Amino acid sequence: MSEVPAGGSLTAVPRHVAVIPDGNRRYARKHALSYAEAYMAGAGMALELVHWCLDAGIEHLSGFGSSSDNLALRPDDEARAIRAAVDWFCAEARAIPEVELRIFGRGDERAADEGRWSPDDGTGTGANLVVHVARQYSGRDDLAAIAAAVPRHGQEAVGRAPERFLRSAHIPPIDLLLRTGGQRRLSGFLPLQSAYAELCFLDTLWAELTRAEFRGVLGWYAAQDRHFGE
Repeated sequence: MSEVPAGGSLTAVPRHVAVIPDGNRRYARKHALSYAEAYMAGAGMALELVHWCLDAGIEHLSGFGSSSDNLALRPDDEARAIRAAVDWFCAEARAIPEVELRIFGRGDERAADEGRWSPDDGTGTGANLVVHVARQYSGRDDLAAIAAAVPRHGQEAVGRAPERFLRSAHIPPIDLLLRTGGQRRLSGFLPLQSAYAELCFLDTLWAELTRAEFRGVLGWYAAQDRHFGE
């Protein structure tokens, strides 16, 4: 899906929206900016999205802040710029009273192999919106945590509820996954949680996303006939 109408009913609001914010380097080239400036523009857009989600009544927002695979391939100065932009966003989002911020990825030692998982996945905290930020995240690492739990807990126990062994175990199923920048792939982002997500791909570069476009995406989602594998 490359375009969606700007209007649309919001009667069926997704509980959980996930975003892959692609297009920051192309934005830098388009506007003659440094990569550091473009990533900060992207972080500013992510903060705008937090407010749009609050206004729409969305309960969970997950964002692919940085990929461990991607960071490994970037020059050091660009990797530092990505980390700085993600850190800035996290500090700003954490300061919003209605928001609870959660960070996951490498270095997140919530020890998925211990199987610590709560069915209410954070909705009982009193926050209007739980923002999950992937920092140095790898979907392969996430799924590998399930395999690593088998010797310790047994195949049957792990198989009954494999999601509780993920390093992203606190993140609920995704209803709507949006990727900007024209690419049509998930890049390993939350593979288990996105199993039944509605997928929306926009050609718009991340930092150029508008509120009207986002409302259009929500309107598109409201019109979907969801089947959850049926």
